[in-house]
Amino acid sequence: MRRRVEAETSVPGRGKSGASARGRVALIGVPGLQWSDLDEARTPNLWKLVAQGGSASLSTRAVPPPDRGVTCPMAGWLTVSAGQRSGTARRGCPAIPAPRSAGEGATVPGWSALVAYQAETGYDARLGTLGGLVTSSGGKVAAIGPGAALGAADTTGKIAKYVDTPEALGDPTPYNLIVLDASDLAAAWVRQPLDEYGVPAPLPTATRQAAVAQADRRIGALLGKLPNDTTVLVAGTSDITTNPHLHVAIATGPSPSGRPYLHGYLTATSTRQDALVTITDLTATVIQLLDLEAPREVVGRAWQSDVTEASATPADTVNELSDSDLASQVLREVRGPFFAVFVTVQLVFYAFSALALRRRRRSASAGESTTSEIPTPATDSPERVNGPENADGIEGAAPARPTSAGSTPGGISPGGAPPAESTPTGASSAKTAAAEAGSTGISSEASIPAGSTPTDISPEEATPAETGTTAIPSEASIPAGATPTGASPGEAEPAGTGSAGISSGEAGAAVGAGSARHISAETRGGASGVGGPSAAGPVSASASRLLAVVQVVAVVSGAIAVSTFLAQLVPWWALPSPMLGVIVTILAIAGLITGLAFAGPWRAHVLGPLAVVAGVTSVALLVDVMTGSTLQVNAVTGYEPVTGGRFYGFSNIAFAVYSTGTVLGLAGVAQWLLRRGVSRFVTVLVCGAYGGLAVFADGWPSWGADFGGVPAFVIGLAVFLILLAGRRVSIMKLLLVGVAGGVLIGGISLFDWLRPAAQRTHLGNFVQQIIDGQAWTVIWRKFSAMIGVTVGNWSLTLLSLVALAFLFWVLNRPSRWGAPALGQAYALAPTLRAGLFGALTCAFIGFLINDSGIAIPAMALTVAVPLTLAASVRALQLATPTTPEQRSARSVPTGRSAT
Repeated sequence: MRRRVEAETSVPGRGKSGASARGRVALIGVPGLQWSDLDEARTPNLWKLVAQGGSASLSTRAVPPPDRGVTCPMAGWLTVSAGQRSGTARRGCPAIPAPRSAGEGATVPGWSALVAYQAETGYDARLGTLGGLVTSSGGKVAAIGPGAALGAADTTGKIAKYVDTPEALGDPTPYNLIVLDASDLAAAWVRQPLDEYGVPAPLPTATRQAAVAQADRRIGALLGKLPNDTTVLVAGTSDITTNPHLHVAIATGPSPSGRPYLHGYLTATSTRQDALVTITDLTATVIQLLDLEAPREVVGRAWQSDVTEASATPADTVNELSDSDLASQVLREVRGPFFAVFVTVQLVFYAFSALALRRRRRSASAGESTTSEIPTPATDSPERVNGPENADGIEGAAPARPTSAGSTPGGISPGGAPPAESTPTGASSAKTAAAEAGSTGISSEASIPAGSTPTDISPEEATPAETGTTAIPSEASIPAGATPTGASPGEAEPAGTGSAGISSGEAGAAVGAGSARHISAETRGGASGVGGPSAAGPVSASASRLLAVVQVVAVVSGAIAVSTFLAQLVPWWALPSPMLGVIVTILAIAGLITGLAFAGPWRAHVLGPLAVVAGVTSVALLVDVMTGSTLQVNAVTGYEPVTGGRFYGFSNIAFAVYSTGTVLGLAGVAQWLLRRGVSRFVTVLVCGAYGGLAVFADGWPSWGADFGGVPAFVIGLAVFLILLAGRRVSIMKLLLVGVAGGVLIGGISLFDWLRPAAQRTHLGNFVQQIIDGQAWTVIWRKFSAMIGVTVGNWSLTLLSLVALAFLFWVLNRPSRWGAPALGQAYALAPTLRAGLFGALTCAFIGFLINDSGIAIPAMALTVAVPLTLAASVRALQLATPTTPEQRSARSVPTGRSAT
């Protein structure tokens, strides 16, 4: 990466405005030419160019025809003309019209209609930009072939010099720009039968090879006429297949720096990738080679020699670049089935986990009913419950207290107040609590003085009542401003981040209004002598093998997302069965991460495995984006160079995985620090420092260059830090943080805009688009893409809804579908609530402001929900079961005295 940057900085700036064209460039377009077409015997002229100069894969993405994601030959040439993605209005791939001769020159038929259509594409390309710029600067342009006429025409559709063959050109010395259309492949392709979308079928192998050989001879005829100081650019300007491909890009002769293009690979600041350039870069390269200033409509960047180590021979270069196209084709074939399998497995796993938790509850009600007792130093642990560890090196097994009925899974009440100030009995009335106090151990209003709180009771004082059930104070007993645990900032349950509640070893825990009735029913069942605990005895969750399996599979599931990127370290696309290869590779890497998560003493802690997986996710993607984003190229969850959506920085899916891993990882670090007596202030500072670095890396132009991710990341991280500090999350705070996030990414974009135009990323380009009045075109295009992804990708939408339902109604609510294990995890690891709510907030904001739509929350939830499930299962395993005694008889209400 450093060597590539040095190559970029050595390139001088573009020519000054008003300068005349200098130098000579031969632009040779071969629509459909792929690296696999080159052969030393069949294409000797192209092979010689590879040996002499730089080579790269060319992404030819333009405006595709309806229902086909390919670049047609006509669209490719129009994109060269404009320096911006262009297309045609007709269905399928129309044939390029023959120019109408006008003296030595010619005119392109239907030029006005082509110009008008570009305003409807969302890119607003200006046709004729290249030819018009050269001619207006005093240069001369010659076009050879119909496609070359499209690429070299000026803004009126005229070409000063047009011929049909290289032999008819005569002396090329007077011309500054010579454009050749070696259209033999495309001409053979358009004669093939059309498919249902109006696109010709692929060429047979023999026909293709013959057409490539003819194109090579046409190229050789031109090369033999060119002076030695001519820069030659060869580009496979379009597709001639039913699926998009990466194509050939070769440059020989003087480069924009004045030095010759070196044998090896090409690169450009538009992609920041070794051996990868784009078709819009071709236009920018020609303009810079002629020492002209590119207009703002030209979005590409000049081709440069990549000074990294080159392939030893032309054969090595051709084979490696052919392999790049193979990877893109395999990715296209694998991505759809992979996501289908991925979504299906996720849904099955959620159903399996829900049934596992439901089975625990049924077995408890059928005869193994137990309740979870809050441990005390005298009976449950040789150490203080809120101390670092008990005698076994395991976190204090304090069970969860119930959240209010209307609370969110993050534990924040609808009004924005943290659950530290919510009541443990939720919507249940004080009368109901008092009526059932005798059967459940819930004290009535009269028994607890106003102003007291269940969290004012230390863990040592919270020993269950003699009935064997957990005592739950009523709503009247909770004063305003009380903390959920009463713990000091350095203790295990920090104020403002815990969640009050009760838990149950086998029967689960009750939440909100149903808490008292749920426990009362179980106690009555035990007292009746029908299958009660006296017959079967209490069963601990830690003894459940099914729950142990759920925990391990949950950790593996949470590691899948980052493993899809790390899988790029293995050339799985070259395996005999790529689909099986990518799945096995991803599972193997996820297994290694899971092994690390359970390898050390941290496995005994509630957030131990979660912290390891989330930490690996955050650090791996941070390092990748700081070193060129190579793990995201052609990854099944990354970006595809062949489609040209993005080439560097954080893609939207990678951002979702990265931000979620960062926030959850910081939650695990915060819990570890607090349990070791580190003050809350220092803990917030530590988390804020790494979080700030993560946000900076996401937005910095040289790294993540992610415009839409920064505001979402800032808001999600702020929610996490506010909750971690024990403060309220309010609408006003969120608005202020959102403004801060907007100011941050605005400042980064402005800094990027102040750099030379050739070094800007899309952040700086967007500032320029705002200045030029083109910003709404970009915004509308991205908004339309967001709606299209959300509406059209029903599988990811379904996955998001199921994941949220699992979080709400399985982990967080005591219904017949599950047990409130999440509340127990909150009690044992209070920072989980802050981390989970921060991650979900980030995903939701990202969904609203990015063009990937539902894909962002879908991928964020595939990290957050499984890891939260693993933490919740561990919390269930740490619960201490006790056998409830027979409940006392129901008291008879006394009436008023007649007197």
